[in-house]
Amino acid sequence: MKTSLRPFRMGWAFAFFNATTWQVALGTPLVLLAESVGATVFEVGLLYSFLFLMTPVQVFSTALLPRFGYKNLMLFGWGTRALCLLVPIYLAWTRPSNPEQWHVNILILSMFLFAFLRSVGNCSFIPWMYSILPEKARGRYFANEQIFSGIAGVGTLIACSVFFFAVPLHDAFLWQYGMAIAGALLSWYALKKIPDGTPPDRIDLKLVLREAPKLCFRRSRYRQFLWSSVLFTICSAPIVPFSIYFLRVEARLEPGQIIIFTTLQYFGAIAGSLFIRNFIDHTGPRVFFRISIALYSAVAFAWRTMLQREEAWGVPLLVVYFLLGMAASAWVSANLNYLPRLTSERERPLRVSVHGAVTAFLGGLSPIVWGLFLRGQDASGAQTMNTNAFQIFFVFVILSQLILLWNVRYFRARKTDTTPIVLAGAMGRPIRSLGTLVDLVTRRNNRGKKPSAEGSD
Repeated sequence: MKTSLRPFRMGWAFAFFNATTWQVALGTPLVLLAESVGATVFEVGLLYSFLFLMTPVQVFSTALLPRFGYKNLMLFGWGTRALCLLVPIYLAWTRPSNPEQWHVNILILSMFLFAFLRSVGNCSFIPWMYSILPEKARGRYFANEQIFSGIAGVGTLIACSVFFFAVPLHDAFLWQYGMAIAGALLSWYALKKIPDGTPPDRIDLKLVLREAPKLCFRRSRYRQFLWSSVLFTICSAPIVPFSIYFLRVEARLEPGQIIIFTTLQYFGAIAGSLFIRNFIDHTGPRVFFRISIALYSAVAFAWRTMLQREEAWGVPLLVVYFLLGMAASAWVSANLNYLPRLTSERERPLRVSVHGAVTAFLGGLSPIVWGLFLRGQDASGAQTMNTNAFQIFFVFVILSQLILLWNVRYFRARKTDTTPIVLAGAMGRPIRSLGTLVDLVTRRNNRGKKPSAEGSD
């Protein structure tokens, strides 16, 4: 008989409403709003990176768990971050026809605080769920959570597209961010209904922080895979925000059209996942690493070709964004299958968490650095995008994929169970892997044991 998840169903409601918030506050609508108030390509890269750059905050805020508990800290983070969405609401309401730099600055500040407060609260979510969920039902719970989050994410993007087509630009932003605030309030209410767990007695981050650098720099197959993943994230993370900015600023596409492309990216990811799940256990992960590399190379080549020709953006972009989603799903699925093969079950939480933390943080730096090179000005002095530098970026993506293709030759390890990674969604959502790290810290400290960094490589 299956263990009942009835007491925890509000967690699925939280996942659903939370997706309506982050799809607007951290996704394509954010880039389009930033462009509408005069943000440069560098400032767009900065906005897009805040979520990843706040990963250290998520780790260090675990020290607050023994004092405030899982539920209270999560409610504080999720409640206060909703207030930051009032700034985009203000910008949409005032409709600045001649936006000034302070409009961009307050948007940047609000998104910095949004990501900061989110990280403070998010440190508690995974250990909270692990403390209350029956062990045999965790996989079923998190699988359903991903389904609810995915449905809400696609639905939110479709709604955003309808708003852009149906009403004027600033009215569309007003409706979208109103929907985001409603999602934030409803997700907070859902969190409040989830039963609390017993907080940890003490937190000592020194144990994990001492072992993490050894995993990053000690010679091993794990280190080889970690830095290959970093290279992949560095070249893939800037594609979405900068392509959106380019389509709006240089190609002059309407926001509704751009949202359609983003939605197709999600459908590509869903289609890729449905195909991959039937084969990866039999073929192993290397073939899907190679498929992902081939697809990302094709996307980069297609973008560079379109940039050179400067025409026919419609139909080719539909294909490009669909392939981009498939490429991402192939890499994530291969990660899910391969990383557990590099470690024993005992070491797995630490290694998965370090992998997610390092790739998320360094990947978050990439849009900022590339944003410095992509800035441009037109004849009147207005901020634009340097299309020549954008072409060089896609050359960098292609060269990076060639390096990854070479590295994949050495991705070999024994077979082992992948369940613990699937449960936390750590590889598909790098920020969540830090929650796995927090869970490791609390459980290890409560038992008084030191996490091991030794194992089979």
